[in-house]
Amino acid sequence: EYKLAIKYFQEALELIKQNKDDELFQNQPTLLSNLGLVYTNLEQHNKAIEYYNKSLDFKDLQSSNPVLYANILDNLATSKLLKGDYLNVLNLFQESFKIRLKQKNDSGIIISCVHISQYYEKIKDFENASKYAEKAVEITKKYKNPYDVLVAYKQAAKVIKENTIKYSEDYLRISDSLKVEEKKNEDRFARIELETEEI
Repeated sequence: EYKLAIKYFQEALELIKQNKDDELFQNQPTLLSNLGLVYTNLEQHNKAIEYYNKSLDFKDLQSSNPVLYANILDNLATSKLLKGDYLNVLNLFQESFKIRLKQKNDSGIIISCVHISQYYEKIKDFENASKYAEKAVEITKKYKNPYDVLVAYKQAAKVIKENTIKYSEDYLRISDSLKVEEKKNEDRFARIELETEEI
């Protein structure tokens, strides 16, 4: 529901401007970054890049919220990459990666490895693309978040040619089991809703 997402993020930004509350003001970089993410998903990369750059304009963001800062750098680099603008993209990805390593942000580290692999894939450097995809897969073995595993295995299947079948099979197996779990959750919530109405 991208139109609604944009509408409510814009409303939130307007409320912050009206209230001039310091605590609320701290939320602006997050809101601007989230707007950027919506436009990335809409494949409107120029607009996405504009919002990411606005969110990076906030001074002290790197020291006050390094995880958010790393996310914004990664999102900015991703939009630039998808747009076909490779200028400074690797530097942005690597800076984000270093911060995530320092913060021990496992999920972020996996995403950084996948995105760096995608960058190398785009420029036809398959040796480095494979290296970072393998690194992402290796970290998922310790971290075990199923959604991160899917992202890592999908990229590995694309760039590690000798293991394409293995990673594709693993990807499908995990994806199918996640769909089963999601369906169970949907059924459970539907049942709770029905029972609540009955009460």
